[in-house]
Amino acid sequence: MATTYRPICNDNVGKRRRTVKLDASVNGEKGKMLVTVSGYGKVPATAIAATGKMAGIIVEPNDNSAGIQGALSVITEDGEYDFANSGTHACTAAHVGLTVYA
Repeated sequence: MATTYRPICNDNVGKRRRTVKLDASVNGEKGKMLVTVSGYGKVPATAIAATGKMAGIIVEPNDNSAGIQGALSVITEDGEYDFANSGTHACTAAHVGLTVYA
């Protein structure tokens, strides 16, 4: 089962929701990160690291696995989230106080 992420706090201060159309063959699962590439939502991956823009965490999911580009949408929410550290590119004490992008 895939890991899901919970917000650091449960308040609604500063959070913004938006609708993002899914790219073809994307399953937008609740609690997962979503990035946009050319205006369509994709699951973050190394291949799109240079072009993907963080859209937020999916709060209202949809499965476009069998659909065409833009056929279905998800609702994302931005905010501060507590993610597991990367084994390959780990955040260290040197990153404290800096902005870190997922």
